Amino acid sequence: MTKVKWIFLMVLLVFCLIVIFQNIESTEVRLLTMSFQLPQAALLLITLAMGFAMGLLTPAFRKLVSWRSHTKKPKADSPKPEIPESSV
Repeated sequence: MTKVKWIFLMVLLVFCLIVIFQNIESTEVRLLTMSFQLPQAALLLITLAMGFAMGLLTPAFRKLVSWRSHTKKPKADSPKPEIPESSV
């Protein structure tokens, strides 16, 4: 890795540690009928992981939809009724 990437990763790591240590108090999380205590840092990490997973799955979903639309059989063309030309 280049020096710039290492510096960027270290700054990012320090930033993440600051966020984690500033958010260690517990908070109540309600999900449908469940309720539980969770540190705010853990809640942030769960949210980050969910966003990351959605970002990874979105292109795969688009590729699947595109693949399905290309593999559908085209509908048989219904014969169009011929309209007689009128001579004016």
